[in-house]
Amino acid sequence: MSKPKVLVGFKPSDEFRTAINDTLQPVAEVVYLSDVPAADRKMAVAGSRALLTWNPAKELSDDERQASGIGLIQTMTAGIDHIRPGTIPAGALLAHNGGAFATVMAEHVLAMALAAARSLFDRHTKLARGEFDQSLNRSLLGGTALIVGYGGIGKEVARLCRAFGMTIHAINRSGQMGEGVARAGKPADLVAMLPAADLVVLTFSLNAETDRLFDARVLGAMKETAILVNVARGEVIDEDALYAHLKAHPQFTACLDVWWMEPARQGSFSLKHPFFDLPNLLGSPHNSGMVPGAFARSTRIAAENIRRYLETGKPERLAQPADFL
Repeated sequence: MSKPKVLVGFKPSDEFRTAINDTLQPVAEVVYLSDVPAADRKMAVAGSRALLTWNPAKELSDDERQASGIGLIQTMTAGIDHIRPGTIPAGALLAHNGGAFATVMAEHVLAMALAAARSLFDRHTKLARGEFDQSLNRSLLGGTALIVGYGGIGKEVARLCRAFGMTIHAINRSGQMGEGVARAGKPADLVAMLPAADLVVLTFSLNAETDRLFDARVLGAMKETAILVNVARGEVIDEDALYAHLKAHPQFTACLDVWWMEPARQGSFSLKHPFFDLPNLLGSPHNSGMVPGAFARSTRIAAENIRRYLETGKPERLAQPADFL
């Protein structure tokens, strides 16, 4: 009996290819679309049970998608805001790769939060000018962390925050969290839960409901001294409202790893306001998950979900209609 075919829509590095082959070749024939002659592409797509992809709209033509018999599309990314429902072959399931970078991203969240609480960059700049500023720092110890989006990344953030003696509050769609969360809520509870939080971490997906969720009203519900860390998507915060809030509340700090305009998503990096002139803004170039070995691990996790689908018919992390932008 022949093995089912799994199509890889992108050209993988050697590291990616090894992770894919090690995971899938025992149960499937792995076909790399980048190795298929142009004349044979449509047949390769049509004969595949699953697709591993960064973006099906870019990797498959309209004709190829329409001819597809693919049952599962597995993304390499946790976020699926770049995918439109119309680019998914009819009848196919879509699974995201949520949590694949959770551990390293949680470490980045804590690094930014600690740098903000201790004013490390401000004190470094002052020292370089000859100023020896020994004014009081803030501390995460004993504070409250509100994690908005309590999935794989959120749970890892909570684990690290507990090491600092922080109380964990969390929000997700169900309002169900399990042990270790002192206060749980649904999205409708956001404004009511914000005033208690010293640290607010955004890890939820961008969709029609969360686009610009953190507007002037929501930001205004936060503590004057709160630290906001965003590793979700730039668009979950209203750019104009955040700039105005940072200007008006100098003790408030925003730590952004994600931006409204990014090279990989919109073609360039740009801002509407001079955020980097503000002392209470800390930024990083959407690299919270970029450490050695992280992409190989995330590739393996995505491939394991395809294997689960082939063996049991029950893949995990399936996208829901509300997940789309």
